[in-house]
Amino acid sequence: MPKPIVFIVDDDAEAGIDVLPTGLNIGEPDGSDSFSLRLTSQPTAKVSVGLSASGDECTVAPASVDLDATNWANGTTATVTAVNNLVAM
Repeated sequence: MPKPIVFIVDDDAEAGIDVLPTGLNIGEPDGSDSFSLRLTSQPTAKVSVGLSASGDECTVAPASVDLDATNWANGTTATVTAVNNLVAM
């Protein structure tokens, strides 16, 4: 009787989010730039990512993005826009 062959598969698909570029430089009064978000592996369900600015000098749109089996690899884009705070620097 032949011996069974055992296979072990190491799953190298780690869950994560890539954001590119990792930094933006925008200026007042109405400068803007975009960044992209994509998942590092295909999700088994929809992944919602909330987006917000840490202060009041810029806004981010949209407020959240959804990544799923149809767009995880190509990702989606968000835009950061400067807010004119009327303070001279």
